[in-house]
Amino acid sequence: MNTFRTGPVHSPSRFGDPASRHAEDETPVNALRRPRAQSEACFGPAVAGSSAAVARLRSQITRIAPYYRTALLTGPQGTAKVGIARMLHAFSPCAGGEFVACEATALAEAMLREDGRAVLEAVGGPAIGGTLFLDDVGEVPPALQGALLRIWAARRRIRVVAATHRDLRTMGITGQFRPDLAQRLMGVEIAAPPLHARPEDLEAVIQEVLRGAGLTLSDEALERMKAHTWPGDIAELEKALWDAARTADGAPVMEAAHLPVLLEANDGPDPAGSMERLEDVVQQHVLGVLTRCGGNKLRAAEVLGISRSTLYRMLETCVGQGYGPG
Repeated sequence: MNTFRTGPVHSPSRFGDPASRHAEDETPVNALRRPRAQSEACFGPAVAGSSAAVARLRSQITRIAPYYRTALLTGPQGTAKVGIARMLHAFSPCAGGEFVACEATALAEAMLREDGRAVLEAVGGPAIGGTLFLDDVGEVPPALQGALLRIWAARRRIRVVAATHRDLRTMGITGQFRPDLAQRLMGVEIAAPPLHARPEDLEAVIQEVLRGAGLTLSDEALERMKAHTWPGDIAELEKALWDAARTADGAPVMEAAHLPVLLEANDGPDPAGSMERLEDVVQQHVLGVLTRCGGNKLRAAEVLGISRSTLYRMLETCVGQGYGPG
């Protein structure tokens, strides 16, 4: 695979030299945390592995990249969609230009203050242009969505890649998302496959997350990782590895004992093979997801694919576990 040059990733609240954000002493833990050098050929865990799902994703990206102007990346939260955006950029005619990643709501706020011009100037150079990545575009409040239309009004040579775990079409029907903005964003749609749809890629995903950090997993730790269902997807996996690296305290091999305690109480035997009541199994799963989400009910509801009010109703039957509406 060729090595493609992509530009720096800019924070929407700090458009200065990105190198200034990585002044920490270099240790295996810091190496795990820092963004990868932009000259590296790999595009992150979202496209790591050899499963049929990833093969289809890579094929779709390489077919679309030379021609698209806007793309919408969909799929569950935590699927590391920025890697897909990087690969689209790298295979596009503007691969030599800038790749600028912004949190969509923060950029919308900046556009209202006219600070957003700095972002557009950074990504839309005078020659070949670049790629603007808008993360969590479905979270932009309706009052701010119109500001994002200024991206196209600026008439710069910019390719736009947006990411969301929400259904923008449904949001447009219910009045939660501007139809004109949704139409702009949905030029081409690419779905990021979740980890549970490609379990054979897990080891490759772990290797990609750890790449360059000087860290590896013991066989026992790897088996424990494979046994987990990862409801929070790649984001949960990355956090688990970061927690393990911190606990390992400089040891190059992370053992099972270094992994978060929650992984020890992972899903366990398949409930389908037991004689438990369905209600009990559902309650255990809901409580398990809520625990892995640190008690954050909004995040747990998103992982479970239910509304927060539905989650509250479920938790009302689990008050003995210490959870309930709050």
